[in-house]
Amino acid sequence: FPIFCLGCRREGVWVCVDCAVTIGAAGVHACPVCHTYNGDGVCCRSCAKQSALASVRAVARYAEGELLARVIQAFKYGYAEELARTVQPIITTYVGNHRGALHDIDIVVPVPLHPRRLAERGFNQAEHVALAVASAFVRPLVPALKRSRYTKVQARLNKEERMINVADAFVCALSEAVEGKRVLLVDDVFTTGSTMQECARVLAAAGARRVDGFTIARG
Repeated sequence: FPIFCLGCRREGVWVCVDCAVTIGAAGVHACPVCHTYNGDGVCCRSCAKQSALASVRAVARYAEGELLARVIQAFKYGYAEELARTVQPIITTYVGNHRGALHDIDIVVPVPLHPRRLAERGFNQAEHVALAVASAFVRPLVPALKRSRYTKVQARLNKEERMINVADAFVCALSEAVEGKRVLLVDDVFTTGSTMQECARVLAAAGARRVDGFTIARG
């Protein structure tokens, strides 16, 4: 089937060059818990006891109907794996503009998919994002986390339901690779933070020295 630009509907590409440059990479930096905006996405002192994430950074804002949201939806739910090539330069641009940020990370860890959902989709979009992040930061990608049980799609749930949905849904399969390391945990979108917080909790329990978060977009 022919493909059309998700921005202007030009035939032949998922995102044309003209539309690609309109996707911002200025960064969205806010506390992982209370979502208060700050300069580097660090967790507020008053929220620290509620967060396994030391900070979370996103490349851009997620807004329904905007180009980046359409890219993520097609990438994630439309099974358009080729959009990884669109995502990579956006991440590279962000890292170039924030070269000093997260300079002390040791490894990059993607949020995993359950094998059943991986079979359905054919690829893990978070792993593609993590590959781009690892390349931009020149750090190793380590698939340290595994899903221990199948969960509902988070986008269909409210905040409380999301927390329950992912509780005890992850295990660390490579504790020796995580112990004592400063980990950059990567996913596609940060909304309530339930998934990343649960993953970060598991990584911390496995001995990670610090866990920071990174996503393409933040809702």
